[in-house]
Amino acid sequence: MSWPFPVITRAFSALVAAVATVTVIVGTPNIIQAEDDRARIQRQHEHIDRELANASGVASYSVSELDQDPSSTVVLGTHVVVTLATNYSPDQLGQLLTKLFGECCDVSLVRLEFGPTSSLEVVHAQRDAQQWAELVDSVDQLEYARMRLAQFGPDSIAQFQLEVSSQSQDVIAAYEQLHSQPIPSWVALGQLELETITGTWPRLSVHAERAVTAAEWQQFCDRVAELREATESQLHFSLSMTATDSGSEAQFEESIVPAPPPQFTPDPDQPQP
Repeated sequence: MSWPFPVITRAFSALVAAVATVTVIVGTPNIIQAEDDRARIQRQHEHIDRELANASGVASYSVSELDQDPSSTVVLGTHVVVTLATNYSPDQLGQLLTKLFGECCDVSLVRLEFGPTSSLEVVHAQRDAQQWAELVDSVDQLEYARMRLAQFGPDSIAQFQLEVSSQSQDVIAAYEQLHSQPIPSWVALGQLELETITGTWPRLSVHAERAVTAAEWQQFCDRVAELREATESQLHFSLSMTATDSGSEAQFEESIVPAPPPQFTPDPDQPQP
């Protein structure tokens, strides 16, 4: 038995229409969800703009969204970078951070730029304005320091560590300045990465995943003094100290680099070969 051509055509058209209908029905929730997300983000950014536009001590700011990271090493969500003016106060910043991490703004990460060589990066955490102010007040005078407040564990039992990386002309001075600054009781010093600026001699570095003991630090300083004396005015040497969290003693590595010979400058009064 064969079907008439018009009947087959009508059946095929009905099938195509049914498939299209299913496609629209399935795709519509995704479109609606995407529109809802865009509207939510727009409202969120409007709240952030209002808070930052009215905040004292803010020179400029930027807001960005990070919704995917294949390495899973970066905090996802809304990121805010705040460049501070010279007239800010820790109390004002404490209130600002509380608002940015609040329900309306719901920021995931804030980076405070104290100057061209110093910043503090904090992730969304349940702290009050006074606690944020204490943290800012304890670190905002540190030069050549990129700092990050890391949270370990859920909010109810969270522990916080201040991780610091620094490039400066004097690693010993940077280390001692960092440890002379009183930090809030709810924060512990975490991983340290201190190095001299590239091209600066002597080349010193401290890599610490745990607290460096007083004896280890004294050994480092004493060895620097010995190398300075041994190399006299050249100071072309390197010394590094690495303290891991494995429980072992700190490891030291050093090398003396011969100074490059002075460049020859021909005497203009002498005949050249």
